[in-house]
Amino acid sequence: MKKFRQMVQMEKPVSKLSVSSMMTAAFSKRISLLLRFFSN
Repeated sequence: MKKFRQMVQMEKPVSKLSVSSMMTAAFSKRISLLLRFFSN
């Protein structure tokens, strides 16, 4: 039980990081699309 809790605690920040990295990737993709749209 204790081991499982430790694993969950270690996983939480990692999942937060992956979510934030996915968000930033989508955001940058959107910005690049907008830039391409405005440059045309």
